[in-house]
Amino acid sequence: MEAEVNWHLLMTVIGAAVFVTLMHSRSDLFCSLIVKKCFLHTGASGSLKEEISSLKSALNAVDMTEEFAKYARLQRKLKEKERELITQENKLSKRALCLKTTVRIILFLLIEGVRIYVIVRNRYSPVLIVDPVSMWPITNIISYPMKIQGAVSPTVMMITSRQAIKSIMNFLPNKADTVKVKGS
Repeated sequence: MEAEVNWHLLMTVIGAAVFVTLMHSRSDLFCSLIVKKCFLHTGASGSLKEEISSLKSALNAVDMTEEFAKYARLQRKLKEKERELITQENKLSKRALCLKTTVRIILFLLIEGVRIYVIVRNRYSPVLIVDPVSMWPITNIISYPMKIQGAVSPTVMMITSRQAIKSIMNFLPNKADTVKVKGS
């Protein structure tokens, strides 16, 4: 018996598996890009940094032994601005973490929604039908939820495709794993 293949469904399932796997592996990158775009225009910390640098230069210009009162006043102002900058940066980092978590949840729901949609929409259509005799030990497992002997369901095809893609991606070099050598 020759295998019958539903090419459209096969490509849909494999394409969805590739999309899901790549999105899962790159979700941190997407989250970081979105957070950077959202917090790119925070000019308040820039003005505080400018004030701190001008206070530091004014503090360096004042002689501590001759003008102690002016030096102490500038030093108090400087410490106050530095505390304000730290407080503002802490608030921004908390907001960025909250946004990153929200984006990660939305991406997860989108990714899993695509996977579930493809599986549910095509759950009773076989991706391919093979000879049931050659697959007799696992015929019922690979055809679930269909009752067609020798059929491979989209659920099983999605799972096997994702595992195959993950194993291929494990062999690809990761940016964190590659080390640049000077002079090469």
